[in-house]
Amino acid sequence: MENLEDLQKRKLAFEITELGQPYRKRPTFWLSIASALIAVVGVIGQSYLSSIKSEHAMLAVEKAEEKRKELDKENAAIQEKITDLKRQYQRESERVATLTKATKELRDIAAKTSLSAPERQAIAQSRNAVYWVGVLGPQGAANNIQTVTDYLKNNGYTVKFAGNVNGDESWFAKEATVFYYSERTKPVANQLASELTKILGKPVKTQVGGGYDVPPDQKEWLLYVHIL
Repeated sequence: MENLEDLQKRKLAFEITELGQPYRKRPTFWLSIASALIAVVGVIGQSYLSSIKSEHAMLAVEKAEEKRKELDKENAAIQEKITDLKRQYQRESERVATLTKATKELRDIAAKTSLSAPERQAIAQSRNAVYWVGVLGPQGAANNIQTVTDYLKNNGYTVKFAGNVNGDESWFAKEATVFYYSERTKPVANQLASELTKILGKPVKTQVGGGYDVPPDQKEWLLYVHIL
């Protein structure tokens, strides 16, 4: 077994022999080159990856900014619509308040005065104007929807809208119905259902509605008619 001194002598002899060879034939030279190349490739690769990550991050920021601008634009449009609806609501509330006051004054006058039939009809129509009525029905009931709408307008009611539905919605009535949402409008709904029964030639019932989409202050004067 070689001792430490022998090993050191062999190492020195190898190094002397290697020094006598061209540097291109030295293993240590190529090892050094390989190590340098690996280091350079590593640096370049890291730089490239960092560049890709940076570009991805910039694209993500740009997309996020574009999305934020879109959302800001949509939000501005929604806020404008809400403001417009509030103005409309305020105008209609003032209108209803004015009509309610005028109707009360007319009723007080009628109670104290002997009126002709046309005058009594005019007062009844002014009283009906306080109530908003929506008329809904399937396409097959278009004629009946028009009949009901004409009756409402001719008798002074304010027709909120009249239109079609599929008729198979879970919330749509299974038979002709006048929906009301407060005890105040119950007598009005009963009277309206009675008149519509005569006009349509088929029973029209009344029912208190759930009122899930009816604002609380509108329940005192809003009615819906479902026609089949």
